[in-house]
Amino acid sequence: ARAGGGARRRGSAGRAAAAIGSDDGDDDGDVDFTVGDSDTEDPEDEAALRDGGSESEDGGAPPPPKRSRKDSRATAKKPIPLPSTRTSKRAAPSPAPRSRPPPVSKAKYKAGDKRPVPSAPLTSPYVPGASLALANLTFCVTGVLDYQVSRGDAEAYCKTHGARVTSAVSRKTDYLVTGDLLEDGRDASEGKKYRTAKENGTAVLAGMGELWALAKMMDAGPSVAPPAPPSPAAAAANPYKRATNPYAKRSAPTSARAPAPSRAPSPSLGGGRASVADASALWADKYAPSGLGQVLGNGDCVKKLQRWLNTWENTFLRGNGGRGTGRAALLSGPPGIGKTTAAQLVAAAEGREAAEWNASDARSQKTLREGLGDVTGSRVISFGSQKKGQREKRRVVIMDEVDGMGAGDRAGMAELIKMIKVTRVPIICICNDRGSQKVRTLATHCLDLKFRRPVKTVIARRAVEVCRSEGVAVEPNAAEAIAESCGNDIRQVLNCLQMWSARKGRKAGGVTYGDVRERMHSVGK
Repeated sequence: ARAGGGARRRGSAGRAAAAIGSDDGDDDGDVDFTVGDSDTEDPEDEAALRDGGSESEDGGAPPPPKRSRKDSRATAKKPIPLPSTRTSKRAAPSPAPRSRPPPVSKAKYKAGDKRPVPSAPLTSPYVPGASLALANLTFCVTGVLDYQVSRGDAEAYCKTHGARVTSAVSRKTDYLVTGDLLEDGRDASEGKKYRTAKENGTAVLAGMGELWALAKMMDAGPSVAPPAPPSPAAAAANPYKRATNPYAKRSAPTSARAPAPSRAPSPSLGGGRASVADASALWADKYAPSGLGQVLGNGDCVKKLQRWLNTWENTFLRGNGGRGTGRAALLSGPPGIGKTTAAQLVAAAEGREAAEWNASDARSQKTLREGLGDVTGSRVISFGSQKKGQREKRRVVIMDEVDGMGAGDRAGMAELIKMIKVTRVPIICICNDRGSQKVRTLATHCLDLKFRRPVKTVIARRAVEVCRSEGVAVEPNAAEAIAESCGNDIRQVLNCLQMWSARKGRKAGGVTYGDVRERMHSVGK
């Protein structure tokens, strides 16, 4: 009996250990029980625990069948499902896909505009009766326009009627013409130009329909009256008030072309190489700059050249005993931008006598030795009495078109470089092709100054002034188109305008942007 009781106790302990060892880490599915002391445990309690530990309430039901050790271990490994006491959180529903915002309506385009905007667009192109109905207005075009109108055609429409067109939006921009979409497929309101226009209060025109409607509205007269000019009393009371910005305020609408200007030439314009009163002279010679203030563009290069020429003797003769680099200056750049004129004006401003050599002169080694041998070490000899306070003139050598020194000028470039090393007179070299091998060798011994083409707006402004002096009316947009077609060559622009003014059958109204565009289109054929 004792052996049987001990076997039963060992079996009970082994089943309890098996149940504890099969813990899978989930406390919710485990059976709670307590293992007591094996010495004081009642055998009947062990049997009850082994059989399930539960009886029916009426006590008459037979006990459940006995299970083997293998079935007990399988039962102990399987967790008993119990009702969970944890509160389950219901998953939040996924947000609906964000739809693309609808395109900005035309009504929103008019919010906060500083310029009048037409109330309804047109469905067909409008040709204003006044040729300059959009004068004194600045436009910017962006996006894919409607009615199959390209951006270039929209810009040409604005320029034809006197407007100014820019490539970016600024505070001076009056209207932004945009389509519904940009070139990359985005909405027009997502573009940088549209955001800048809204920040600056620039009026936005939705497509060509509103642009045509604006031209019609401006042709009939602006809906908003322009501000009245200040009275003389108010101007005297506030003498520090700034002048009106021509791009911010629009003057009265232009109903006809501007009258032709008078033929009285401006005394402060031109006169560099010919008299302004000479009717037979070329415009390029009549209106060549006569002072440094009339040179178009390249102001930094002109100042550097003047500073170099002013301090040449102190730098290379007295300052460091003749040692140093840059005894000569090299002016490079495309033709027709004023390199030779700038060299001549700087020499005249510094009171120097210029000795010029160009491609028409022989510049071989022998010729340079004979012609410049005494020039590079001498000064101008002045006979007669010299005025009090008048400085003695010094010389400067101008070697024009040095990139044209070819086979006819045998050893001319080598002789020029040799003379630059020991010269006691400043030498200014001018070339067009800076990338030539001969010029690159020469540039190592010179002060390298690279001239660039002036922008077309500067050239157009000077061309309009010249035409006004000659009695020819030219629209600013037409002058810009001519400057762009001539590659920003001021000499070619003046020659083109002179030929245009002398052409038979020329319109009395002057040169318009439409005429220039039609002429370029016919030449392009």
